[in-house]
Amino acid sequence: MNRAVVVGSGSAGRRHAAALRRRCPDAPITVVRRPGSTTPADGLAELGVEIVDSVEEAARLEPDVAVVASPSPFHRRHAAALAAVGAQLLVEKPLAHEVADAIGLVDDVEATGRPVLVGYHLRWTDTVPRVRQLLLEGAVGAPTSFTLEVGQHLAQWRPESEPSATVTARAELGGGVLRELSHELDGARFLFGEVDRLRCTLQRDGAPTDGLVDTVAHLHLVMATGLTGAVHLDMVAPSPFRRWVVTGDHGRLTADLLNGRIHLTTRAGDRSTVSDTSGSQRDLAEDRLIEHLLEIAGGEAEPICTGDDGIAAALLVAAAEESDAAGREVTVDRLSATDGSPG
Repeated sequence: MNRAVVVGSGSAGRRHAAALRRRCPDAPITVVRRPGSTTPADGLAELGVEIVDSVEEAARLEPDVAVVASPSPFHRRHAAALAAVGAQLLVEKPLAHEVADAIGLVDDVEATGRPVLVGYHLRWTDTVPRVRQLLLEGAVGAPTSFTLEVGQHLAQWRPESEPSATVTARAELGGGVLRELSHELDGARFLFGEVDRLRCTLQRDGAPTDGLVDTVAHLHLVMATGLTGAVHLDMVAPSPFRRWVVTGDHGRLTADLLNGRIHLTTRAGDRSTVSDTSGSQRDLAEDRLIEHLLEIAGGEAEPICTGDDGIAAALLVAAAEESDAAGREVTVDRLSATDGSPG
């Protein structure tokens, strides 16, 4: 890699910049810091990165790889500018704030001959792929239900920043729990396939936000296979948790994603630990994600989490908002295999 660009100096941008530096200790790395950003620049200087004020300035450097970790309403414009100079892109989740921009972003980038890699980082942990493997191996038999839940109070997310000023807390920057914690929506598809329909209830209080963004989302999903399950996203919980539970006709898997442990309970009630990973899953996943980006840039791999995966997550967010507004279950739009549009 000759040069990398990271758009965004918030927590995600800093993680990506740090991972790039670990992987490429001598390569020039440029970080685009959003004008008016309240995130301190501390930590960037020690990485030895150059800081610029605009994506246009960064694009003139013609980077080999670029990470778009700006607020989601700006993803399409930033991605297009960097793809136009030949950069291989990693776009942070959510792919875009609106479905139309998610589709347009993928079209813009793929028109340059490069694929889009989307940063749903849980796919690069030890735990989530292991859950998927266990399900494919029939560890619980045929799945009969699932619950994917995550929570942490907004005030604990980014201790270095005023919570109400962060991207998560502000509607104009694409905040809200549905988009910021949409990993579980991607996870449902990763484990069980496409969602056919859903019902969602949103809450907009309990955290220091602008009062417009959702702070709690509870979804009931019906998969295309007929399997049903729940997804709970929460930024008012007093202590952090991330638990995925899959029940089958032969047993139950319980995954604690924060601690990297998976337990299997058999139908007879016997409980055993089937996976116990040590160390920070977040850092491990980040390093693997950046390594995968570099492999794609070198023509050695295809994206594990594609632009279409990012669009599918955006479609789920849109369906959830429609369901909450209408107070009923809604059918989830799918991405057409022929024309790249919902249908």
